[in-house]
Amino acid sequence: MARPTLPPSVSIGKMLRIARQEQSMSLRRLGEGAHISPAMLSQIERNQTYPSVVTLYKIAEVLNLPIEYFFKKPQEFEADEHPTRGAISPQEDGHHLVEWDVTDLDETTPFIVRRNARPRIELKSGISLSTLTTSSEANIQFLELSYQPEARPKRGQVSHEGKEFGLVIEGELTIELNDTAFILRQGDSIIINAAEPHSIYNSCGRVTRAVWISIGDHFCLFEHFGQ
Repeated sequence: MARPTLPPSVSIGKMLRIARQEQSMSLRRLGEGAHISPAMLSQIERNQTYPSVVTLYKIAEVLNLPIEYFFKKPQEFEADEHPTRGAISPQEDGHHLVEWDVTDLDETTPFIVRRNARPRIELKSGISLSTLTTSSEANIQFLELSYQPEARPKRGQVSHEGKEFGLVIEGELTIELNDTAFILRQGDSIIINAAEPHSIYNSCGRVTRAVWISIGDHFCLFEHFGQ
């Protein structure tokens, strides 16, 4: 049986190979750090298989890169390497990147992210994250969060260096800081000292959307909103 052709919507393999070679890192060394076999990494680099979001986070951590690196500028890929629209299929872990329309990327205004051009990650916790920058920014995450009803991270409270800034634009969010819970409704905003243990979840029965900014080192989207 012939091997099925995978839809090369985003050349994650190409991005991975470039990042690894720029750091003079072997497949074996990357695999040891990310707990992935060199054979699997080779398949990813050759676009023979697609990594899950969890795997991407492990790879990005070893390479000291933000997760957005792997899908920050789809317009830079060569035209013969991807269709106009496409998606990475959901993986068994339940996290996946959602398709976006690369035709909405405007090369004349590279500092603007059009609504349909936002890369988005859907987590099995019921939380979706859309990046609101055209490229990765050092120690800054600028996101739109979407919480399904009653959605909450499985990990509970987390902490990291820096601060977080949030604005609820629809629904309501519950913010737990140490042992105290605060409810933010539409139009409410908050500044969090991220070094204090905190969690963010939707305790209401409808979808909640918020704009979120995190500033500081050691902030991991998956750990913060997913597990």
